[in-house]
Amino acid sequence: TTSYADEHYGDSAAMSAEKVKSDLDKANATISELRRQLSEYKAQVEKVGSSRVTPPRSSYAQTSDSIDGLSMQSVAIVALVAFL
Repeated sequence: TTSYADEHYGDSAAMSAEKVKSDLDKANATISELRRQLSEYKAQVEKVGSSRVTPPRSSYAQTSDSIDGLSMQSVAIVALVAFL
């Protein structure tokens, strides 16, 4: 027998789980990209000294655009990971 929830919400629950997984994958990709940019920036700073390096603004703009495209759950996850 199927439960009431499965009968009435089964498909939408599966779809929202897929959406959350998709958003998580996007968030993880964004986090990986941010980590890559950060390590490049750190390498630059070590090479020439912090006074002469400015952060790559265009990559921050692209990152914020891609974050805007994610759902709120993913943004919350990105924010959590960013503060860890």
